[in-house]
Amino acid sequence: MSIININDNLTTRIIPEYDDEVAIILFVNEAEFEEWFSNIAQKHANWNLHQSWTNEKAGLFLGQPLAAPLRLNTIKYQCDHAGKPKKRKESEVSTKKARTKESIKIGCPAYINKHLLTDGAVEVKYRWKHPDHNPCEVQEIISYRLPSEVKQ
Repeated sequence: MSIININDNLTTRIIPEYDDEVAIILFVNEAEFEEWFSNIAQKHANWNLHQSWTNEKAGLFLGQPLAAPLRLNTIKYQCDHAGKPKKRKESEVSTKKARTKESIKIGCPAYINKHLLTDGAVEVKYRWKHPDHNPCEVQEIISYRLPSEVKQ
């Protein structure tokens, strides 16, 4: 059983600097992507798994040399501030379950699209700018919920 330090996630925040607002990054394999995701992307902001889909027809070409590899699997992550807050009527919220914090959803357009290609490489489309909030700001970091690992 590993010991989780609650301060680990808050100690280091990285602000990536890419030339374009949407960066295209190519990794040789999935392990290289996982290393980048845990060491760069997750230290920049909190990401939620949004969608995942598989191109089953491209599976026939897995491992075959193609002029342009096909996308086999796509996973989309969104910033935890993406989306709109749910509007609730006053009568829906009981006094026992009244929220103490407002929603963090502000429609942030930042995302990570991970495409696993038929040649084993991983192509990432990374929209890294958060125009309406700063994920590295101390006030925002301390307002985050506890990670699920800490809650257990």
